[in-house]
Amino acid sequence: MIVSMALVAALALAFPQQSTKEMMMIDDTPPPAPAQEPASIGEATMEADGTIVLRLRAAAPNALGEAFLRYPPDDPKYKSILDHLPGLKPGDRVPVPPFK
Repeated sequence: MIVSMALVAALALAFPQQSTKEMMMIDDTPPPAPAQEPASIGEATMEADGTIVLRLRAAAPNALGEAFLRYPPDDPKYKSILDHLPGLKPGDRVPVPPFK
């Protein structure tokens, strides 16, 4: 907001009991911190046959969600999921980073 110095001076003379900040209605409240993205949205395991199992969770104010997903090696999304979990091997249990 642009306020001319003449206007501020005139207001200060007209209302000497109020501060310039009050007259200009400046809000010094810091903006809310941005929500941080969680480091993990769940965990992934790989079964002996290569099937990827995802146990995912999400929380928001007044809401909670969980999902259990299985991706066998012949699933069309398998490669994409495996690429998101580099180095996952049978028997591993790893955190799942958020998807972009």
